Parts: sequence; C-alpha cells; structure tokens
Amino acid sequence: DGSLTNLVDGSGLSGDGQVHEMVHDNHPDARTMWHVGNQDAGLGGPTGFPPPIADTEIVFRLDKPKSLDGVYIWNHNQLGLTQRGVRDLQILVSDDELLSIADFRPVGTFELAEASGGAEPAQLLSFTARNVRWVKFDIQSAHSGDTDEFVGLSEVRFVEGPIYADSFESEEN
Repeated sequence: DGSLTNLVDGSGLSGDGQVHEMVHDNHPDARTMWHVGNQDAGLGGPTGFPPPIADTEIVFRLDKPKSLDGVYIWNHNQLGLTQRGVRDLQILVSDDELLSIADFRPVGTFELAEASGGAEPAQLLSFTARNVRWVKFDIQSAHSGDTDEFVGLSEVRFVEGPIYADSFESEEN
C-alpha cells in the first residue's frame, strides 16, 4: 500500500538475530514498503502519476535526542520494480525540539545499491551526529534514472552506538 508507517514497523522483515541482520521481502504490491504516489503516500508532498522526485523528503522524529552513528536502510524491493528504489539521498539532522523551527545540517550524501528483488539485506550508511531529534532524507534520484518516479524504501533503522533503535516516531514533512 506504500504507507509511510511501513518504513518503521518491521513489516516485510524476517530472519533471526538483530534487526540489521534481517532481510526484507519483495512483496509484488509493495504493501510492506513505502513509496510516493499519486496520493503522496502520506507525505503531503509532490503528487503525480508518477510524481516528481525533486523535493521528496522524509522527516523522522526520534523519541528523544540521540547520538547516531548511521542508519540501516533496506531499499525499495518490490518484485519487478526495484528501479523505484532510492539511488541518491542526502541525510540531514537537527537538534531542535520542534519541526517548525528545525535548522537541518547535512551529515552526508549517499548512494544506495539497487535492491535485488529477492531477500534484501540492509545497507549501512555511516555518519556521526550528536543530540539528534530530527532526521531528514532528501531523496535526489531513483535507480530508474527518471525525474518522475514512484520512488521508495522498504525499511529504516537508525544506529545509536551498538544499540539499534527499533522504536521511534516518524513525521512527514
């Protein structure tokens, strides 16, 4: 269904061990993943059929200020449509209490590998940021290379030292 909550609820993950060791499914309807769409997938952002990638952002609100050392991301792994996965994104963080006044600073620009279409492992994007309340993903391109695309991700987990944060709220921008 492309719902934003699919990014943080573990739907589609399977396997034993810590969450970053799990793999994500390749559901053909993307009902265990998130992607933008003509109904904006809850983001309140660009729409269209398919929508433009420019200005597509996801903003996560952490439950309390945290020190982050990276993020595990499972790219969009919809069977036969892995090209919808994010290729390039910039990650920005803020320590402000309220999103309305958040001053975001970049921690890096990253390139994700295209998902396999099979059991998809997590990709680790490493960065260091302290006292983080908000994390923004500024999506810049999809693996399709198109400027308009149903771009998406399967799952996200932030790394806080050796502990993998499984509980945080997400808030759309």
